[in-house]
Amino acid sequence: MKTTIHSMQSLALFAALLATTQLTNAQTTTWSGLGADLNWSTAGNWTTVGGSIPPGPGDTAVFGNGAAPASTNAVGAVNNIVTASTTLAGLSYINVPARP
Repeated sequence: MKTTIHSMQSLALFAALLATTQLTNAQTTTWSGLGADLNWSTAGNWTTVGGSIPPGPGDTAVFGNGAAPASTNAVGAVNNIVTASTTLAGLSYINVPARP
């Protein structure tokens, strides 16, 4: 019985450490749209401090509320084109309406 409890405690500790490692490695990469095209894979379309360009599995991709090309802010307009399967840690769209 003691061995089972010890094993479960070890497993819980390992899971907590793994989750913490994943959180500490997450970086933010922001869409700028300043590349030669609107492709997700074009490095010039992204800005980052410590993240991947283009964003990768440990990154959070952020689409801001700026003027074009950072955001189209137009219903039905293309903001970016994803041409391959992509895995991210997170995805964030910031859509704040302009104040009068």
